[in-house]
Amino acid sequence: MGEIGFTPLMENFGRVHAYLIDDGDELTLVDALGKDDGRTIFAALERLGREPYELRRIVMTHAHPTHVKGAAVLKRASGAVVFAPAEEQAIIEGRRPSNHTTWIPRRPYRVLLQQYLLNLQNSLWKIGIRPELINIPPVVVDKPFEQDNEHIGPLITIRTPGHSPGSTSFYWPETKTLFAGDALVTWPRFEMGWQGLTEDYPQNVRSLQRLVTLFEERGWEIRAIASGHGAPRYSQDGLGDLKRLLANGG
Repeated sequence: MGEIGFTPLMENFGRVHAYLIDDGDELTLVDALGKDDGRTIFAALERLGREPYELRRIVMTHAHPTHVKGAAVLKRASGAVVFAPAEEQAIIEGRRPSNHTTWIPRRPYRVLLQQYLLNLQNSLWKIGIRPELINIPPVVVDKPFEQDNEHIGPLITIRTPGHSPGSTSFYWPETKTLFAGDALVTWPRFEMGWQGLTEDYPQNVRSLQRLVTLFEERGWEIRAIASGHGAPRYSQDGLGDLKRLLANGG
């Protein structure tokens, strides 16, 4: 038995974050970072005194390379079950590239390289070139999901497309934590997902508005927002913070 909570794991490229969840019984990983050797996650397991075989689930918020490249090596080492959005299963399994976004520079300009590498990957696939450096080591998605309210370990799915077609957030009721993927970011400031890496920004806004409505209907609170870029954002009224963000245009 472990202590209930989650451990943020970061790689510096765009302050990319993944989250290792201990529900008191099993370990679940939300996203798998961008290094294909999984070194950051293996190091975290060692620091926590845990073994790779204790990782039971790897759960993907979306299929952009900086969030999933570690999944293949982690699955081999742990035998964990991989969950991912059905719309992006083919990307994670190496059967197609991530979708194109835009070549137009968008703030924050410090992540332009991410934006351009994503688009370069898509463009090169069209002419049959698949350089290992910018592609995802393929991993089988054992359990694709495509609906709200699917239960994955301690997490509940909340569909938030826009950043990508399958983008999904997860809510952990016991800790009142929203794992938002890239629908929201906390670095370099708290805002909706970066426009340069978001495939359909208006849809992303609508998804977050729908999320607010869903949380109000269910009486769910948010005390922590764990995003794909930036450290977790803790608040006594995270839902109110999100409502104010939407009211101010993101």
